Amino acid sequence: MPRHDLDRLTRRWQQRHDARHAADAFRPRANPGREALAKRGFPFADVTPSDYVAERGDEMPGFTYDDESYADPDLDAWIVEVGRLLRERREAASAPKPTAQPKPEPKAEAAPKAKPAPRKRAPKPKANG
Repeated sequence: MPRHDLDRLTRRWQQRHDARHAADAFRPRANPGREALAKRGFPFADVTPSDYVAERGDEMPGFTYDDESYADPDLDAWIVEVGRLLRERREAASAPKPTAQPKPEPKAEAAPKAKPAPRKRAPKPKANG
């Protein structure tokens, strides 16, 4: 599958996932295996969610850990915040970018008007005489 197709499908999945996530505040309890994996895999006790997302956010297009709740309240709060930051990041990336208006060129100052060159007069005919 070409990379652009994969990126398009990933964005579509993210949009649907984010819409479901926003619509459903209920988060079922994670099973003990998933919670153990989250505790081992995420540095929730040592790194803030914002620092974690800043460092690894590009590597997490399919983050779903925040779909479930965790018995450890610190882990749960950390994961919820990571999910929120990742969604904000995606929304900001997909927001239409304002088109840059070209800066108006400064008006060139009018050069001082040059005096017209004096007209050369035709020589007067000499009178015979």
